[in-house]
Amino acid sequence: MDGSLSIDELGSVPSFTWPAVSPSGASLAVYREQDEQCTLLVIDLETGTTSSIPSDLSLKPNHRIVWDRAGEQLYVHHSDAGAERTDIYTLGLDGTAQPLITREGRCWLWDVSPDDRSLLYSHCRPDADLWESPRTLYRYDRDADTHHQLTPDDQFVMAR
Repeated sequence: MDGSLSIDELGSVPSFTWPAVSPSGASLAVYREQDEQCTLLVIDLETGTTSSIPSDLSLKPNHRIVWDRAGEQLYVHHSDAGAERTDIYTLGLDGTAQPLITREGRCWLWDVSPDDRSLLYSHCRPDADLWESPRTLYRYDRDADTHHQLTPDDQFVMAR
């Protein structure tokens, strides 16, 4: 199976999460969870054609998907070290993955600037309780490859 689904078949998938519309409005990206596997799908909203993006990443379906402004790649979350670590990657529509923010602990992407130069993300330590621990908010400057802390270490940052 190549992972492709029609738009009608998508409705029969047990679970799909974090829908994200491309900047052009022509495509929708979603995570599909089935049989304990997570796949990233892109749906052509005009034709209804659904295709799977090939990837060796361990995608995190409980984290959001964000398109880059050109609509050529996605910002996704990856964890190859279990629940202790979650990193942020770019993933091309051809499946090419590049690490972007890799830190000990867990990172959550919140937003990307319109020019793709800055990312807003939160981070918590690897030994922290996933839901009860403070998360520090950062702005990552891609050009300078720098992380700017925006909130104190002990402040809780999370969408509810």
